[in-house]
Amino acid sequence: MRIAIPTLDGRFNGHFGRSAAFLICTVGEDPPRVIDTQTVAVPEGAGCGGIPALLAEHDVGLVLAGGIGAGVVAGLRQRSIEVLAGFPPVESPQALLEQWMASEVSPSGAVCEDHHHGTGHAGHDHGGGCRHGHDH
Repeated sequence: MRIAIPTLDGRFNGHFGRSAAFLICTVGEDPPRVIDTQTVAVPEGAGCGGIPALLAEHDVGLVLAGGIGAGVVAGLRQRSIEVLAGFPPVESPQALLEQWMASEVSPSGAVCEDHHHGTGHAGHDHGGGCRHGHDH
């Protein structure tokens, strides 16, 4: 299975739509282990709408995310990509994957319903009580 984890500056990005790249890992089963990894950059201007197609092009079957909007979840699911959302902040995308495979961390399942991004403002509110704190 190929698993994608959103990143920004090489770190796990808790805000899916603001990710600069994705760490895509090929994971084998019995026992679960990482076979291969690659970093795939998000093309300039792709935003939330272009990410599902990008991940589908790389045969991703599962996304591990922190905060993610309902619209992009629908776009991913249309492409048969499963989404586990609501993971807490972790040290790195590799750490998230390792902790998830070891059943040491679980997603809350929280999905943001509405997006209200302010131009040029890194901290933003998605409505529905979903707020991702980012450095200002």
